[in-house]
Amino acid sequence: TVMDSENRPDYIADGIMYDRVAVLCQEVAQEAMIVDYDLEWKHVAPSSHNGERPEIRAIVSKPPEDEKPTTGTIFIVTGRGSVKAGIFSRNALVWGEGLEVGSSWHLLREAALRRLRVIIPDPNCRGDRWGYDVVRQTFRKLWPENKDEDVYMIIHSAGGSNVQRFLLDTPETAETHLPQIRAM
Repeated sequence: TVMDSENRPDYIADGIMYDRVAVLCQEVAQEAMIVDYDLEWKHVAPSSHNGERPEIRAIVSKPPEDEKPTTGTIFIVTGRGSVKAGIFSRNALVWGEGLEVGSSWHLLREAALRRLRVIIPDPNCRGDRWGYDVVRQTFRKLWPENKDEDVYMIIHSAGGSNVQRFLLDTPETAETHLPQIRAM
């Protein structure tokens, strides 16, 4: 039987069960992206407030094994809510619409073809109220040190306001980071 909008509650109940299935789907999608595109989790900041706020991590490209340089860096920033790093739609993953619809998988394929270094913050790792703080800390730690390196950004939904706020936060940030951005 194919699951559809009418029979979905027969297979996945709303509420806690749906949330658990959605988390599993997101974790499987993240693992597929990590394996397929030679990525890894990178530590950004430790947990805080006696463990009430989890550590901040990002999915990033592993250092290239060959001598060919990367051609720039792409940041892929998701929106707020229950989505994890690199996931645009929990529903698309749960409903079986595929990785290309619900995640950054297709963007990672294009980034690999262009030899772009990938950085995917996890804005909701501490809850959707802390998205800006997570993006700020991730960008400060992982922004390319080479000021001549091109930066590209794919930003979804509320991720846009977090990135904009970071870029305009201080005059120094605007002066050093905005000139690097080639496309947003």
